Amino acid sequence: MQQSSRVHPQPHAGSLAPRIPRHLRTAAALAAAVQGLIDASPPRAASQTLHAQLLASGLSGTTADLSVKLLVLHLRCGSLHNARAVFDGMSRPTHAAHNYLAAGYFRRGLPGEALAIVRRLAASTGRVDVFALSMALKLSAALALPGVVAREVHARVVRSVVAPDEILSAALVDAYVKSGLLAYARRVHGVMPVRSVVCSTALLVGCMNEGMYGDAEAIFEGMEEKDVVAYNAMLEGYSKTEETAEGSLEVYKAMQRTGFRPTVSTFVSVLGACSLLSSPELGEQVFGEMRKRTDVRPNHATFLGVLSACAHAGLLAQGQEVFQSMESEYSLRPRMEHYACMVDLLGRFGSVRQAYDFVRGIPARPNSDVWAALLGAATLHGDVEVADVAAREVFELSRAGRPGAYMAFSNTLAAAGKWDGVHDVREMMRRRGVLKDAACSWVGSDNPPLVD
Repeated sequence: MQQSSRVHPQPHAGSLAPRIPRHLRTAAALAAAVQGLIDASPPRAASQTLHAQLLASGLSGTTADLSVKLLVLHLRCGSLHNARAVFDGMSRPTHAAHNYLAAGYFRRGLPGEALAIVRRLAASTGRVDVFALSMALKLSAALALPGVVAREVHARVVRSVVAPDEILSAALVDAYVKSGLLAYARRVHGVMPVRSVVCSTALLVGCMNEGMYGDAEAIFEGMEEKDVVAYNAMLEGYSKTEETAEGSLEVYKAMQRTGFRPTVSTFVSVLGACSLLSSPELGEQVFGEMRKRTDVRPNHATFLGVLSACAHAGLLAQGQEVFQSMESEYSLRPRMEHYACMVDLLGRFGSVRQAYDFVRGIPARPNSDVWAALLGAATLHGDVEVADVAAREVFELSRAGRPGAYMAFSNTLAAAGKWDGVHDVREMMRRRGVLKDAACSWVGSDNPPLVD
């Protein structure tokens, strides 16, 4: 690309070039002016006008530095289309241009386009820097292609095309973990001269996800330095099953002994463990500790953990108090997950009619999870009338997504001797293509667990 410190454009009738001050008619001066617009907070929305002036004057492609700065200005002003136009207008887009544009696509939720830019950089230059490779790994997760891209990146590292640093190694381990390729993740982790806490934590999470608790513990114990993220990874891994929930409590105690300050994620995991262990007293204690902390504010997930613990133990009064405190003390509007948990709590306590009144009082329209919780309570206690209302709502909101709900209602009718109703439910299942599943829960769920 031709480099020039001074440009003499040829004005023509109707040209926008005269609008560019004379003192800015050098590439260096223009680059400095564009940088000033970029640095403005917020950036001045003058990128389109300036670009049009530069195109008309013939100055736009004078230097790579000016083009890159103009590309960045477009991105800062939210004009991805114009940024791409600058990129496409460069005869030889630089590494920086590729990286900036790929990052812009990624921030706008376009991982496919971003990855295409990174691959274009690799194809056109044969060289990709650490930043681009790390971004490619992040993009691969968004595209559900972590294993494929991880192998591409790993191959470049092995061929010594680029020297891996801590960030790239951690991203590579994380990508392999997300694709279930733990053997490859271990290989990357094993050859690192200095194993960072970030990289070790990524591998630890992978072992926990695969139920390899012994391996996770070995990695955790072998870490020269630990941080709160590593502790939280152990806590979350243990808190997922009843068999390992006790381990979550032990890690929580160890975390406190070492002086690490618990975060919201810490409390969410510990409260989940308390729920699995049906230990509401401990759950209330942990929740109380969190409420005393001025730097940790309960969120929707922590409240769900406490309510779930109360529901598992049938602590109605405590659960109601916690539920009411969401809005009264923390200005958190309950979500449908919290309403469903309260219905479950009332149902376990045997208060089916109270649960029904509670559902009718929800300010928004209850979703299928709430009605399914009510159906489960009515089925458990043989309340055919409430079961009928709840089942009809579930069937309307989730026509074929909850085979367990159909079976629960059918069983409730059968227990009450209402065989005509049983026949009607079975016929409805046949018409809607609902398959009986002996392994399904009574009511099932349309939604994954709440994660904040």
